[in-house]
Amino acid sequence: LEQCLMFRESLLETGEKRVLHNMETDPHWGIGKDGQGKNLLGVILEKLRETAHTIALPRTHHTPVLQTIQKVLILGDSMLVNIKQQLEQLTNMEVEVRCCRGSHISDLVNQIHSLEDVDVVVIHCGTNDLSDGSRSAFIEEFENILCNIQWLSKCKKIIISGIIHRLDKQYLNTRIDSLNVYFKSVETSSISFIDHNTTIRDLHRFLQPDGLHIRVGGLKQIATNIRLAMLGEHTNVN
Repeated sequence: LEQCLMFRESLLETGEKRVLHNMETDPHWGIGKDGQGKNLLGVILEKLRETAHTIALPRTHHTPVLQTIQKVLILGDSMLVNIKQQLEQLTNMEVEVRCCRGSHISDLVNQIHSLEDVDVVVIHCGTNDLSDGSRSAFIEEFENILCNIQWLSKCKKIIISGIIHRLDKQYLNTRIDSLNVYFKSVETSSISFIDHNTTIRDLHRFLQPDGLHIRVGGLKQIATNIRLAMLGEHTNVN
């Protein structure tokens, strides 16, 4: 648990709820077909959760990183427009959100200004660029955005927040995966990528009824992912 912060955070988010391993074919480790299985994996995870409350995070590794970050800037479309409160609560940092509903990659240039005091820039874009325009044109504009941010700011880290799968237009999810693969390919020591889709257990509970926008609980998960990325602890599960 000390070495995998993402797992620890996810486990603690279950609160006092019972943890169930929903495996109908395994009544030993799971709940079985009738829901009356031993659920030993769930029991083990609940015991780990109790231990997680008592584990102190290593100060020598994590505290200095957060102490050097004072301000976080969120750029992009409306998917993260309401994340300010959740991220500020998790990090105790100043968070500024410059996200616009319906914005495309070409609109981000208008959001890149006054970056002098920004320590971390989080970019979440592409949601509104899936149905029109070519992939190569999007990539060209995105790389220009990255260059502009690096040129105009002295930020310590750029975090690319991956596009989230959709329920309203599921045929676009293949394109989403393709762009996320590209985002992953531009990672460097100062640019990180988060594939949120690897941390979503149930997309129906994560998204609002419109199948596109994110529920409050989903925003909390994304805020956790961003915090872990700032710590250098976020790992994307293949």
